[in-house]
Amino acid sequence: MKSIKLLATLIGTLLVAFVPAHAQLLKVGGTATYIKGANLPWLDGHYSYYLGLDPHNPTWGCAFNYASMEQHMSDMHNMGINVVRLWINQADQGCTLDGNGNATGVTSLYWTNLDNTVYLAGKYGIHLYLTLNNGRADFLTDGTRLNAYINNVLKPTINRYKGDSRIFAIDAMNEIDGVVGGPDGNYGSGPSWSQAQAYMRAIVAAVHSVDPGRLVSCSTGWHSWNNIGYFRGQGLDFYDFHLYNDNGYIPPASSLGLDKPVYVGETGQSTNSWNDSIQNTEMANILANSRNGYAGVGIWAYQYAGCTDKFTMVNANGSWRPVCNTIKNFVYSSTSTGGGTGGTTSTGGGTSSGGNLIGNGTYTIVSKNSGMAIDVNNGSTADGTQLQQWWVNGGNNQKWRLTNLGNNVVTLVNANSGKAIDVPAGSQNPSTVLVQWTPNGGKNQQWKVVSAGSGYYELINVNSNQAIDVAGASTTAGALINQYYTSGNANQLWKFQ
Repeated sequence: MKSIKLLATLIGTLLVAFVPAHAQLLKVGGTATYIKGANLPWLDGHYSYYLGLDPHNPTWGCAFNYASMEQHMSDMHNMGINVVRLWINQADQGCTLDGNGNATGVTSLYWTNLDNTVYLAGKYGIHLYLTLNNGRADFLTDGTRLNAYINNVLKPTINRYKGDSRIFAIDAMNEIDGVVGGPDGNYGSGPSWSQAQAYMRAIVAAVHSVDPGRLVSCSTGWHSWNNIGYFRGQGLDFYDFHLYNDNGYIPPASSLGLDKPVYVGETGQSTNSWNDSIQNTEMANILANSRNGYAGVGIWAYQYAGCTDKFTMVNANGSWRPVCNTIKNFVYSSTSTGGGTGGTTSTGGGTSSGGNLIGNGTYTIVSKNSGMAIDVNNGSTADGTQLQQWWVNGGNNQKWRLTNLGNNVVTLVNANSGKAIDVPAGSQNPSTVLVQWTPNGGKNQQWKVVSAGSGYYELINVNSNQAIDVAGASTTAGALINQYYTSGNANQLWKFQ
């Protein structure tokens, strides 16, 4: 037996080691694409009655609002989101039940509202990741109830959208470890992991029997990535774990020893208060860390204007919190760190490599706010010289050679010193003062060009996802140039002349 286990372990290791170059990405709309995800688990706070009636509380009615759903989809599209995770049958939403509480079908109202949601997602280039339920321990222990749901709700749903590219994937249950008993589950009582695994296999088999190409996963959340081993060998098409902390750390995907792509389906801060800086830093860091072999990251959660939850992406008036621009401006490019796939690049919905916003050439870069140029102090040629703004004077220390690397990512090298605009030591701290440094190919020397209209551009660091910024929006000559969270303000907008 030991020799068989050793052989199996060796084969598994080799399978992980020889994953093809693009295998960490999943197909979204038929194309292998980095997932910039968001969660809209329910509509405008209506947990179990926004697509159809909650059969356990039918007097609540159905809260579906077409205009509200369209606004949310449009807004997330503008943020660069390409996958939205949506819960569909929590608390038997939309289902008809028999006297024993087993599903017998779904209502026409439910189909209408789900069809409209799928239509609106497609209208705005969004693909839906459908979570079937939340907390259904009974589906793990009651085979009759599970089979009724599979035959009368799940299979008709899968058949209705068979082959539909607007559906990205199926999540068999939200954070299934939350219903599993014991220290590797909910720390209390509940079904076993073997019962949870049987449930996963049943959902996968049912989905694939109707639509063989439909991706299926099952999310885990109570123990971040530490429980992911329980999900291997259950037929899932990818793995999905959820993570909440303030620093955005995730290990290289290759270190998890998995045989399929890995998606971080939920992420957010752990600090229990509304804090733009913490929310934004966590997201910027986990996006950067996801370059180490992950299929993508999904933020929790879009919610709605007026929502006071600390995780919401929008302010009370519906305007974007800083994290939205961080997601919008993030540029995916895999790294070779931790056994990643090395060298693949994708904008996750950005401009194609053939559509450079600014051509290669030498430019003076002038602030919209102050009218001053990015300048190397005193024409220094030394590594580490801080950048400042100064009156435009035509000097070579104010001229920058722009070279396109593809996908509107550029390097900016000073014509006088031959040194690149650089974020020192790859810092991800806001207000870090930018310097010139010998070109080294690092992502802290690479900048995404984003059009702001009227001939002005934002310049977003590929490593930190922060913008080139005049400190304090100063209009004084000699004010330092730093990086800061993207705001769209004039001190972050630049003209190339």
